[in-house]
Amino acid sequence: MAKNWNTKFRPENFVSDYLLSKINTEVLADRKFATPLINTELYLETWRKKFHTAEEYLKHQRKEYEQKRIEMDAKWNEIFLEGQTFQDNFLSFNEFIIANHDKRKRAVENIKYNNKIVKDREEGIRNFSASILELHQLKKEIDVEIYKHAIYKKYLASVLENSTDEGFINADSIVECYEHYVELALDIVKKQTNDFSILQNAKGELAKFEEINRNVILGLHTQVAGLHGRYEEAVRKTRHLEYLIGNIRRKALENFTDMMITKLAITNLYVQMCQKKNLKPTIAKHNFEGKLIFISRILKQYDNLFAKIQKSVKK
Repeated sequence: MAKNWNTKFRPENFVSDYLLSKINTEVLADRKFATPLINTELYLETWRKKFHTAEEYLKHQRKEYEQKRIEMDAKWNEIFLEGQTFQDNFLSFNEFIIANHDKRKRAVENIKYNNKIVKDREEGIRNFSASILELHQLKKEIDVEIYKHAIYKKYLASVLENSTDEGFINADSIVECYEHYVELALDIVKKQTNDFSILQNAKGELAKFEEINRNVILGLHTQVAGLHGRYEEAVRKTRHLEYLIGNIRRKALENFTDMMITKLAITNLYVQMCQKKNLKPTIAKHNFEGKLIFISRILKQYDNLFAKIQKSVKK
C-alpha cells in the first residue's frame, strides 16, 4: 500500500543532500582536519528549510487569524442581537410606562370627579342641616304658639262673649281657626320628618361612597408604588447593560485599531521594499499574506547579502 507523502516535503527533493553528505564524509575521512562543509547546495538547502519553516509559521498564523476573525464576528453578532433585544425591551417598557401614565391620569380625573361629587353632597347636607335647624326653630315657635293658645283657651269663652262684634259667632269659629293652626303644625311636622329621613339617607350614601373611594385610592397608591419599583429595577439593568456594551465596543475598537495599524505597517514596508528594489507594487491592496511573503523573501535576501559581506570581510 502506497504511503500518502506530504506534497510539500517529498523525499526525492532531499536525495541530492544525502549524496552530497556522503561525498563530503568520504572526503573528510582522508583528511586530518575537517574543513567547513560550505558550498552553494548546502547554503541553498539551509535557506530552503528556513523558507519552509517560515511558510509553516505563516500558515499557522493565518489559521489563528481566521479563527480569531470568526470568533470576533460571532461576538459582534451576539452584541448586535443583544442590542436589538435591549432596544425592543426598552420600547415595550416605554409603551408600558405611557399606558400606565394614561391610566393614572384617568384615575386622577376620576378622583377629582368623585371629590367634586362629595363636595356637592356635603353642600347639600349643609343645606339640609340648615333647613332642619329652621324647621326646629319653627317647631319651637309653633309650640310656643300652641302653649299660648292653651293658656288662652279659658280666655276664649270670655272673649267669645265679648267678641260677637268681631265675627266670632260661636266657639266653633274659634275652634276652626284653632284646628287650622293645628293642621298647619302637623303639616310642618310631617315635612320636617320627611326632610330628616332624606338627610339620614344622604348621610348613609355619603359614608358608603367615601368608603368605596378610600379603598380605590389605596389600591391605586399600591399599584403606583409597584410600578415605581419596577421602573427603578429596569433603569438599573439598563445602566448595567449600557456599561457592558460600552466595554465590549471599546475593546473591539482597540483590537480593530491594532489590526489596521499592523496592516498599514505591512503595506508601508512592502511599498518601501518595492521602491528600494525598483519594482512596481503588483500585489493587491488587501492581500496582506502575499505582502508578508514578499517581505520575508526580501529579508532573506538581505540576510544572504549580509552573510556574504561578513564572509568577504573576514577573508
